[in-house]
This record gives sequence, structure tokens and C-alpha cells, in this order.
Amino acid sequence: MKFLAINVVWGTEYSRFFVDVSLPATLFNGNLEHLAKNNKLTYRLYSTEQDFDVIRKSPAFSHLLDLAVVEWIPLNNLKTDKYENILRCHNDALKCYSGGENFIVFLSPNIVLSKDAMIFVEKKSEEGKRAIITPGLHISKDVVMKILGESTALSVNPREMVSLAISYPHLCQRLNSWDGNKISDWPVELFWPVGNHGLLLHTFYLHPIMVQPREHIEALKLGIDIDLVPRVCHENDIEIVTDSDSLCIYEAVSNKKWPLRFCPKMKPIWGIHYWMKQHTISDYNKYCFRSAAKFHTLPLTSEWDKVEKDSLAVVDKILK
Repeated sequence: MKFLAINVVWGTEYSRFFVDVSLPATLFNGNLEHLAKNNKLTYRLYSTEQDFDVIRKSPAFSHLLDLAVVEWIPLNNLKTDKYENILRCHNDALKCYSGGENFIVFLSPNIVLSKDAMIFVEKKSEEGKRAIITPGLHISKDVVMKILGESTALSVNPREMVSLAISYPHLCQRLNSWDGNKISDWPVELFWPVGNHGLLLHTFYLHPIMVQPREHIEALKLGIDIDLVPRVCHENDIEIVTDSDSLCIYEAVSNKKWPLRFCPKMKPIWGIHYWMKQHTISDYNKYCFRSAAKFHTLPLTSEWDKVEKDSLAVVDKILK
């Protein structure tokens, strides 16, 4: 099989985190190294010349060169809107590599992959899945750097990742934990705690960690987590990751850059209805929201069934 990994990296903060944490976690222990052993692997990296100078000097990048054909695409004429820059790069990669048999792996410079994540991706690809979409947990970038440190072969067990996210909850997790009384003004995801050992998550946006677009795609209008998967796949072609033991992702972000606050004037369900109308949530994103993702540090028990049933009752009211 042919796998193409795509990443877009610019800015000192992101390039340093990429070489110190994200790339090492993505390379080894059942991840890109595993894909490279059994498949043809290409890594397409978009970055500015200044950031690439930092990246190419890192030990992790040297390891990447041993595993994959690396394509560096200079990133020029950056716009103020970072999502516009990312979409431009994704569209360029899709224009070059869609319409064939390539399995495209979408990565980010601030994500941390659990060990064996790409073994799961390869297995589902072999089974005929053409898209794998997964939720992720936000965690403070400072926490990740402090706890995980720097390593050229970072390996993180999924349950250890969940435990860390529970111990150091990000602001969005705290503000969007469902209690029926309050909700943030950006309710893109809702959490239900399961004891002190797990989180059940419903989110409107699932990250397409892998997509195989057999038809040629000239350009997406909105983004890979909105209009890519429904454009190239039927529902039975899609694998939704609902168990963190299979695949777990951190998105490391700064609490300071997360402008969430409680929305004091509306009851939660009304508030989410209003937010959905303001942001034109698509049928595909509603489909994503119905799935319940279980992030757990202990084996799953019947305790999860009750929490999932309660959460689905809320989801049904929201999507009415």
C-alpha cells in the first residue's frame, strides 16, 4: 500500500514542539516506522524556510529521512488566518495525490500520537476502510513538555495519555463537561466524566487521521474535518475511533490562547442550538456528534453503558 503523511509547520513555537515531541511520537513504536516497513511511505512537509532550518537539524528529522521519501514544500505568502494557510496546503497535497490508491495521513505539528496508532490505521486500511476519523483530547502544551520531555523515540501508552489528560484537564474540558446547567460559548465538544478514570466525549469535529480519496479533488472549501470525508466516502467506508485503546491523540495547545468562557444567558441545550445555527453545522458533523468516544484508563465496564445512554439522550435533544 502507498501512504502519504502530510504536515504543515510554521512558527517557532510549533516547529520546536514538532521536533521535540510531536515528530518523535509519530515516528516509532508502531507508528510511521511500522508503516514504512510494510508499505511505501512519503512524508510531505510544508514549512517556511526558517522553520525548515530548525526541523532539518533535529535528530527526529534524521530518523524520518531513513524511513520515508521526504518532500519539503516551501510555505510562502502566509495569511493572517492560520486555517486558510493549512487549507491551502491540504488542497495542494490533495491536488497532487488524490485520485489514486494513496492512503493520506493528516498530521499536525502539535499532536501527540499514542503508540501503535499507525498499526491500527494500517489494519483498518487493509480491511477496506477509506477513512478513519477520530476525536482527540486537548492538553496544555506546557504539561506535555514537562511530563513527556524530549526524546527521539517517544512512546506513550493510550491509557497513560488519558490519565494525564484527566489529571491536568484543559480549559475546554472543564468548561464543556456536561452537567445540564451551564455550557461554554464554544460547545464544539461535550464531556461526561466516568468516575475518576475516564471521559466520554461527543464532538462535532472528528479529525480524519487517514483518508483514501480515489477521486481527484481539486480543492476543498472548508477543511478536512468538514467536507473531505463525506465527499469521498460512504458511511460503511468510514471507521470512527470510539475506544482510546485503539488510537489516542493529544492536541497540545496553550490555555492562554483558548478564549472560552461560560455562556451565562442561555440554558445549555438552547445555547448549543443557537451556536449550531450560527456556525452552519453540516449533516456530516451531526453524524460525527452522535458517536460516543470512550477515553479510559481502566478496562471498560457496564458503568460506561449508563453514561453513554445518558449522553445519547442529551445528544438526541440537541440534534432535534
